[in-house]
Amino acid sequence: MPTLPSLLAHVLPLLAAQEAGFGGAAGAPAIEEAPPVDDSPGQAELRARLTALEREAPAPAAATPAKRTKLEEELERAHLDPTLPLLAFRIELARAEAELAEVTARLARPEIVKEVQRRVDELQRMSDLIERIALARLVKCSRTLGAPVVIKTWRMTAGGPVALTAKDMVEQAPDGDPDGCERITLVDADTVAQVRRLFALRGELAARSFGYHAVAERKKLEAERDQLERALEQQALAGSYVANPPR
Repeated sequence: MPTLPSLLAHVLPLLAAQEAGFGGAAGAPAIEEAPPVDDSPGQAELRARLTALEREAPAPAAATPAKRTKLEEELERAHLDPTLPLLAFRIELARAEAELAEVTARLARPEIVKEVQRRVDELQRMSDLIERIALARLVKCSRTLGAPVVIKTWRMTAGGPVALTAKDMVEQAPDGDPDGCERITLVDADTVAQVRRLFALRGELAARSFGYHAVAERKKLEAERDQLERALEQQALAGSYVANPPR
């Protein structure tokens, strides 16, 4: 029969292994055994197929760069800086028009086409104002050189004189602006930013519902819009006409 000392000699080492300071961590979690692997033929074959598919999967394709517009290609051939504010805006409009043509051609969802069309329409309206400002600055600058560029702002019709659009006036400009009076240098970033702000104000005032508590804010925005409209239109070549135009 085992004696008490011999029993303690066997039990104490087992208890010590569970206590801190004897090689074990106090409160250490029990080590969970990994679940057994299903080595059945069907499961082994499935794992092999999945591994092969992972190895054969192609790497993610890089994003396809946007196709350059005809305008960008022409600017590159002419060695013109596309970051100039007027050129950068023209490129933005050209890209939006190209996107509209693309989504229309591939029969995109109506809501997508409508949103792109809305953006193109707004950019075109901004372009009309920016281009008229550029023409006005060209005319003024050319006069200081003693070789004024003449741009008609009206045309005669059977019903009388009709104001020309910005596109009509731009088409009258010379192929090459006089040295020192290039429109691409006469239009600065601040002018483009002011035009963007004007159209942003128009959009917000048209779309936003101002409650009674926001009357003061609405009037403030309207005043800013009106001030910008006056300032920018005074700088722009207006498509105006006269009652009795010269022949």
